[in-house]
Amino acid sequence: MDRNNRVIGEPACKGRISHEKISDVLNGHISFTSIICTDKHRSYIGFTNKVGLELKQVHSTSKVNGIYHIQHINSLHSRLKGWMRAFKGVSTKYLINYIYWFKFLESIKKSDMEE
Repeated sequence: MDRNNRVIGEPACKGRISHEKISDVLNGHISFTSIICTDKHRSYIGFTNKVGLELKQVHSTSKVNGIYHIQHINSLHSRLKGWMRAFKGVSTKYLINYIYWFKFLESIKKSDMEE
């Protein structure tokens, strides 16, 4: 999620994510002048080193590093989990469809479209 609330959402892997999987998902979506703001997971260090981006990591207890924070993404995760709870579980085979559906609902929530 960027500061303009544009969201990239797709399953990267099962289990702990690696810097290679992060690169696979974000490839082509991030400008080389971007500053990546994340939690303290080590894979982000490998990813930003590999692609040459600046990294600001936020410790989970402080939630803020100067002007950098991860509250928007934490809020998005909370909304996604709450929305998916209604389905009482989803198959990983169809997870990408649910994520795209959720992204669509999030995008129209902020739009000026009439019903």
